[in-house]
Amino acid sequence: MCYAWNKTIFPILRLLYKNNQYEGIRTRWNNWLTWKKIQTSIVNNPDVDLCIFMGFSFYNKFNNIPSILFGDWTYELLIKDRLKRNPYFFEKKTIRQETEALTKADLVVTLFPKCKEFILENTPSCNIKWGKMNVINTLYKCDLNHKIIIKTKCESLKVLFIGRKQYIKGAELLIDSFDRLKKNKSKLKLELHIIGLEKKDFSFLSSNVYCHGFLRKDNKIERDLYYQLITTAKIFVNPTPEWGGYSSTIEAMYYYTPIIISPYRDFTEEFGHTINFGIYNKEFSIDSLTQNMTKILDLNAYDYEEMCVSAHNAVKNYTWDRYVDWILKECENLN
Repeated sequence: MCYAWNKTIFPILRLLYKNNQYEGIRTRWNNWLTWKKIQTSIVNNPDVDLCIFMGFSFYNKFNNIPSILFGDWTYELLIKDRLKRNPYFFEKKTIRQETEALTKADLVVTLFPKCKEFILENTPSCNIKWGKMNVINTLYKCDLNHKIIIKTKCESLKVLFIGRKQYIKGAELLIDSFDRLKKNKSKLKLELHIIGLEKKDFSFLSSNVYCHGFLRKDNKIERDLYYQLITTAKIFVNPTPEWGGYSSTIEAMYYYTPIIISPYRDFTEEFGHTINFGIYNKEFSIDSLTQNMTKILDLNAYDYEEMCVSAHNAVKNYTWDRYVDWILKECENLN
């Protein structure tokens, strides 16, 4: 049903209501099916201690087993903060549904501080927590030999961007800045590698710019390419304002990669307004981004290695084991 909606009705709805987010998972039919699945699961498993929901739209309303909701941001936050508009009339139903779930759930866990603040402003009775940390979803199968990785990065001339179409403006700025960087560093064989976007997404690409599209980690060939790029990149760059691809940024950091990103709030609240593992790109301009990439390229070996180590150390504890331990402690407080 969701697939059919997304292929037929949703594109038409997008033409009538620009940037609407009312995909198949938001429809009444899908909601009805989801509630039935939740009810069936609870009836068939009466002895469970906890119901865990990925997202903020549903909770256990069928008995007294506690509910935990886990997610990144709410539907309302996406619309008002990221898309900079008011919700359309048909989107308000989903917002009301989320508000009910946030109110009724025993514990709500968000990945980002801005979401916590937004939810508390709109739903003050919500028991929401932010762990002041995050999780890196790594499937890297090789030993994390930092000496080899850093040595490779010291000799590398690769700039890496990771992001899909919502980051297209940042990618376009990076491509234009990379062209200028190549002219300024004409003796170097610099390369720009873009993961998540394809050549057809851009009107023009100059030499040494490579688009790899979306690389799936459950596909060995694509996964190997993904980690080959992230472990050999000299710099990770995503200058998109407001939101610069948080997950890919911290994953690049974990693999000892200095970063250049915009200082968006969720990132600065977690890592500070000054960083020793990269540079905040504070102006969305070719001049600013070119200068910041040049600064890292011009670092001596010692300072660059220090930046690599600092990047890794900032997120080295962002593991699922540590995150789950924190959630379990929060669950203990529910009793």
